[in-house]
Amino acid sequence: MPNHVRRDRRSGDESLSDDAEDRARWLGATRRSLVVWPVPLRWGAIGAVSTGVVGSVTGLVVGLVTYPRTAWFAIFELGAPSAIVGGLIGLASGVIASAVRRS
Repeated sequence: MPNHVRRDRRSGDESLSDDAEDRARWLGATRRSLVVWPVPLRWGAIGAVSTGVVGSVTGLVVGLVTYPRTAWFAIFELGAPSAIVGGLIGLASGVIASAVRRS
């Protein structure tokens, strides 16, 4: 049985653990807060976060391969610019999508 599922000893019912319930509640609240944002901002935020994470992981790998002592700085060297570019691309895509919806 996975760690995020617990079984009631008396009835045998399965439910989420407290940690999993908290994570599910947080994810639902985050999703609900994003829905109220305008489309360009929402797409920009999603683009910035997703490309920032990919850029940071790439920076970590490149940094560990080239010079491990400064690998943490490579996270910022690649993660920050990729987040900015991803946010701008997401913002532009959101503006285009909202313009197409209105027409």
